[in-house]
Amino acid sequence: MQSTKTLVAAVGLGLIVSVSVSAQFDVGRVTGTIYDPSGAIVPQATVTIKNIGTGITTTAQSDSFGNFVASALPYGDYVVTATASGFGTATSKTVTVNVGSSVNVVLKLPLGGGHEQVTVTGTVSTVQTGSAAIENTVSTEEVQNLPLNGRDIMGLIALTPGSVTSGTFGQTSINGAETSFTGLNTLLDGADATRIDTNATLATFGNQESRITRASVDSIAEVKIMNTGYSAEYGRALGPVVNLITKSGTDSYHGELFEFFRNEALNARNFFDYPNRGPFKLNDFGGNLGGPIVKDKLFFFGNYEGVRQHISNSVRSATFTAAQRSLFVPSMQPYVDALVPLPPGPPVCADTACTIQFVAVTQLNKLREDTGSVKLDYYESSTDRWMLRYNPDDSFTAFPFSINKDQIDSIPARNQYFRLDETHIFSPTLLNEAGFAINRQFTNAQAGGDDLPLFSNFANVGAEPGPSLFSELSPKTSFQFLESLTKTAGRHTMKFGADIRGNRINNELRQQDILTYFTLSGLQNNHPFADTRLGYPTLGFRDTNWDFYAQDDWKATPRLTLNYGVRYEYNSVWEETNVRVSNFDYATQQILPPGIPFYQPDRNDFGPRLGFAYDPFGSGKTVIRGFGAIFYLPQLQGAVNSLPSNNFPNVEVTVFQDPTLAFPVPAVLPAMASVHDVNALDPHLRDTYSEQWGLNVQRELLPQIVFTLGYTGNHGVKLPAGAAYAGLELNNINPLTGARPSAAFGEERLLGDFLSSNYNALQITARRHAGRVTFDANYTWSHEIDNAPSIFSAFEDSNNINADRGHGDIDVRHNFTADVLYDLPSLHNQVSAFRGALGGWRAGTILQARSGLPVNIALQPAFFATSILRPDYVPGQSIQAPKYSVPDSQLNAAAFKAPAGALGTIARNAGRGPHFVQWDLSLQKDFHLNERWSMQFRSDMFNILNHPNFSNPDATLCSSYTASSNTCVPNLDFGRSGSTIGNLVGIGTSRQVQFALKLLF
Repeated sequence: MQSTKTLVAAVGLGLIVSVSVSAQFDVGRVTGTIYDPSGAIVPQATVTIKNIGTGITTTAQSDSFGNFVASALPYGDYVVTATASGFGTATSKTVTVNVGSSVNVVLKLPLGGGHEQVTVTGTVSTVQTGSAAIENTVSTEEVQNLPLNGRDIMGLIALTPGSVTSGTFGQTSINGAETSFTGLNTLLDGADATRIDTNATLATFGNQESRITRASVDSIAEVKIMNTGYSAEYGRALGPVVNLITKSGTDSYHGELFEFFRNEALNARNFFDYPNRGPFKLNDFGGNLGGPIVKDKLFFFGNYEGVRQHISNSVRSATFTAAQRSLFVPSMQPYVDALVPLPPGPPVCADTACTIQFVAVTQLNKLREDTGSVKLDYYESSTDRWMLRYNPDDSFTAFPFSINKDQIDSIPARNQYFRLDETHIFSPTLLNEAGFAINRQFTNAQAGGDDLPLFSNFANVGAEPGPSLFSELSPKTSFQFLESLTKTAGRHTMKFGADIRGNRINNELRQQDILTYFTLSGLQNNHPFADTRLGYPTLGFRDTNWDFYAQDDWKATPRLTLNYGVRYEYNSVWEETNVRVSNFDYATQQILPPGIPFYQPDRNDFGPRLGFAYDPFGSGKTVIRGFGAIFYLPQLQGAVNSLPSNNFPNVEVTVFQDPTLAFPVPAVLPAMASVHDVNALDPHLRDTYSEQWGLNVQRELLPQIVFTLGYTGNHGVKLPAGAAYAGLELNNINPLTGARPSAAFGEERLLGDFLSSNYNALQITARRHAGRVTFDANYTWSHEIDNAPSIFSAFEDSNNINADRGHGDIDVRHNFTADVLYDLPSLHNQVSAFRGALGGWRAGTILQARSGLPVNIALQPAFFATSILRPDYVPGQSIQAPKYSVPDSQLNAAAFKAPAGALGTIARNAGRGPHFVQWDLSLQKDFHLNERWSMQFRSDMFNILNHPNFSNPDATLCSSYTASSNTCVPNLDFGRSGSTIGNLVGIGTSRQVQFALKLLF
């Protein structure tokens, strides 16, 4: 495979390379051809492209082939005008230049007072004849008017083909690339807006609830989603690149003030609310203002949005009965005192022995968030344009993570994004763009209940008191330098550029103890099996990504466009700045000295891109497109973030070493505690990559309605295992003897990139972006296979990782999304009262539906230093419950039994969870107060049908499992969903309604 990659890359370099619209910057381009009435080309025609909003004009001239190009045009609406000696003037209708788009305008110049002819292709409402990339643009109208629960702009990625946003963490994806951790590269005006240490949809940490961390919805002009097959200008992702484009000021002042409001009276009860709905208060408010500072020269746009949220959540969980609490020895009284109070009356038992009972509690979730942005656009001259933008976001989350005393995560956080760039036009065919950006994030995840250790038990003891896992302080910064040079030569538009990113991540993991008990009796009598102490001081990790690309967009014939290019990425090795962290050599069982590189850099990251777009009939109504490409993912910081435990040991003390081990844990562990956990990062690590390909046909079957039928696939190679947690556990405890294969260390986890995936999909889309009706509809039939368990899970057999190869966690067979905007008739011919009440409404709606997500059935889940244990399958039995019902009876316990051998026979992810259906609706009406001022009333209804969308069922067969006797105490919740996918704000909640008022001018 390596030789094939090198050969393809060399060919790509020799050709000079790929799809070339400037989009790492917030611009697109207009191309076209000038003809006379007879169809002959018109050279030396003067073409003027005018931005309607700012009044700024760009001038080009047609070449000897009649072609013209105007590059680096900021996002906006334009009018294209052409004229030549001896001819009249031809003027296009308004065309929208989206970021990264190449709008093709064909103009026929009239003779004297003749009639002009103008043909436009390449916009979001026409077929894409100039690019092979599978992309989707969410327009300004859609951003502003579609219902979006929580007003998180990233929710709009649901509108792209192959996107699944309706899963819980680890089960969201786009085109077979998971988006909870590694698969998505997010940009803000072309600059880094990731979480820096991951490539995830969210820029939040742990239980942080803030949602407008990147930008306010009201400051976004459009969302560009590049699914696959995109140009060499983009990379650093196994899947899509999402570019959020912010608004700019125009030549007139525009602004708005808004307030979105909702409370419990407007919402339906969540399916699991006990007994009634609790308080629900959410206020989302803010405003925008934009306009000129110096007419035709300097423009500004400012935005502020604030969120104040107090939302109660009903939780059903299990805790010890009063009888069991009375059996705890006095030294365990702090444990008992921290348990949730019991309700009056007899217990509702949660297990067969009635050691634990169900309780229902109402918890209060709090969020304060303030975000803003300032953007300046300065047109220094006809050849120079500057842009400066700054986005801060400050938030505080109070999140109850369990039901017991003080179990509330307190998370202050601040995100900041800065960008400065300059565009210089040397000539009509040569321009340069340069930019600098900073992405700064600070999170202080403070675990609640930290006056106790964490308690872990192999027996089912319900919700235990103590803090959440990982109390972490994490400031992160990336510095980015962008450079791009574009040259137009005849039918070629060539582009060369660099994207250099320096990452600076500091982490402090505050000390925590984890007390592990094997049995209920051991817990009640204060006889833990082991104590694991983890934590380390502030450490600084650094690396740099050096990315270079070259590309060419060649219109080989009037009907055929070839896109070919290559991207080369070199990622330096992550290092700790103060030389305090070491790798562990698994082969020699030694901790290496600090300062030795954790791994060797990968110098082979050549990513070729090859695509074509062919118009078989030359009508601009049909196009056949295909592509093949390789995309790389740089090493994520999470892998090396596991190495500090080698130097700041996660010390483990067992009862075999210290028979007096008990709670409370001493501040200083006994000197005998020399055994500790270690992490080994593969020193021959190679960067993860994805081979992607696709073929589709696009056709305008009806006026302004474009249909696409296509196939897309990808092969993930060298996927990370242990980029955060799920590595190979190679020194597990023998449950019979309590010993490990290596007595020198505790848990030994091998982190590497030895996993793979395959994805194949049929995709059908329909799109209309014109007139009073705008819609997108996407259906995907797909299958994803991998051997990559969830980052919070583990392999069944670390010596045979392919035993876990099967349906991936993100495998969704059927997925459908649709959105519609409809401007109802204005009724201008009706009487004023009737017209005012019923005319001029706008409706916006989003529908999402998918089949069930995979469910991994296990005897017991993975614990620290253990592998996951799956049962044997009982032949002839259905995995689905005979009397299937959601949420209570989804899996058939009779289909499984304790394994006859060391490993179970049931495959990974053999079960399926419930399907998902949600319909959201927005209704809006503008009331004009005068020529400049208007008031908008709006109502958003999320999950309007109140269809309960349940999370995956409990797939743990046993409440406790004893390996020595191969006995399983049944889990009474097996096959039962205990929650909906969402229960606060966002996708998957019960029906929620909000009202809004906007004052616009």
